[in-house]
Amino acid sequence: MPPKKDPFVRVRIIALLEEPHMRSPVVILHDPQSNLVLPIWIGEPEARAIALGLQKIDVSRPLTHTLLKNVVKDLGGKVIKVAIEGIEAGTYFAVIYVRVGRKTVKIDARPSDSLALALEAKAPIFIAQSVLEIAGQENPFPSDVIEEAEGLLTKKDQQPQAQAEFSKKELKDLKDLLKQAREYEQGKGSKN
Repeated sequence: MPPKKDPFVRVRIIALLEEPHMRSPVVILHDPQSNLVLPIWIGEPEARAIALGLQKIDVSRPLTHTLLKNVVKDLGGKVIKVAIEGIEAGTYFAVIYVRVGRKTVKIDARPSDSLALALEAKAPIFIAQSVLEIAGQENPFPSDVIEEAEGLLTKKDQQPQAQAEFSKKELKDLKDLLKQAREYEQGKGSKN
């Protein structure tokens, strides 16, 4: 009997962009195993929190996601992972996993808040395989852009050096990807 497929895949945030049509922030998650990406539209405050986390910028006073991490820590817990576990009518559902002693507590959350907290707590990010199969898009980014983005995100205690430069074709592919994802979330299109 073949081994049972893991229902979750570990992903990385590879981009935080402004979608040009709606002028709203979108975070791009990447699964290196399948080479699929999952674009998720988020709010402005969450985009700022994710940008600060990606750039490893410390602020003088705790923002909401830092506050949440500190509360969990001060109560004896630790954020061990976040997972985007479902999608319904174009809305994604996420769960924050917190370990307190030997017990794991699951907390319902928006994906944007979960991603910002994962960056703050240095916790891994997962997507349910079923969500990736339903809403994942073909990756429009060349492998060297993905490697550069992941390299910038893994450098310890350093600010990103530069944004990746995209060719006209890569930008067109990205716009097409965002359009497909937007249509899918609005129930107007198919996955690919």
